[in-house]
Amino acid sequence: MTGGGVPFSEATAKDFMQVRAALVKRLGGANEALVWTRIDWRADSARVAHQTEDGTHWWAASYPQIAEETGLTVDQARRAVENLIAGGYLRAEQQHGFSRKRSYAPIYSHLADSPDGENAGSIGRDSQMDLADMPDGSSSIERQTEVQETSDVASNALPPRYSSDVLRLSDLLAEMVRQNGHKVGVVGEKWWSACDRLMRLDGYTAEQVEWMIRWATSDEFWSANIRSMPTLREKFSTLVAQAKRQAKRAAGPAERAHGVVDLGRRMQQQSAGNRPELAS
Repeated sequence: MTGGGVPFSEATAKDFMQVRAALVKRLGGANEALVWTRIDWRADSARVAHQTEDGTHWWAASYPQIAEETGLTVDQARRAVENLIAGGYLRAEQQHGFSRKRSYAPIYSHLADSPDGENAGSIGRDSQMDLADMPDGSSSIERQTEVQETSDVASNALPPRYSSDVLRLSDLLAEMVRQNGHKVGVVGEKWWSACDRLMRLDGYTAEQVEWMIRWATSDEFWSANIRSMPTLREKFSTLVAQAKRQAKRAAGPAERAHGVVDLGRRMQQQSAGNRPELAS
């Protein structure tokens, strides 16, 4: 070990991670908290994560890769991963297409079992950890300050727990998927977050989301493809367009066609940059 202090470039490097003290206590050590936090973020990243049919998001990684991204040794990373699996905090599977790597997914407990506000920093966490993949261009200190400010705003904006509509709609989609003969994994944080954002950020009402759940899970094509709430939100605009086309061809009740056209109009307003007006 050499003296002389910490190099400034390392203290302000773009691989900055926020590890919560509560996680260190919960998971049994700093190494476990580092590894769980990194896997949690990577499994939520559209660029590197993959999704199974049950809606679970995974990150396929080797021990050397986990070690490289957390600053641990390979042995430390391996021990941390196995401790997390044994403690029930991490899922690990050998999945098709990743013959030399296991895939990992974080395990969340039910949000209702957590103290108020415990989840409030999740959006801030994502914003802050985006530093790991930010291109160079501004100084690391400037990026850290900017992201921390974004984190503070996002934390205040996020409700302490999800609404009853979010939980109800997530359970409804899960039940409809099961009725179609498909397996459903854990209906938890990722489902609730996607449903919450579909209404709170995308501007759709609970009634519109429920209508689309029932339509998509009864459609011959989409019932085989919409098996989770994150997928529903991702494909929502496509579903609206498809439903509009089907309604124009159908000779069904006028009320149904009107509902689809109205839903499509709201999507068009949103695409044009206008937040759709919510039904009173």
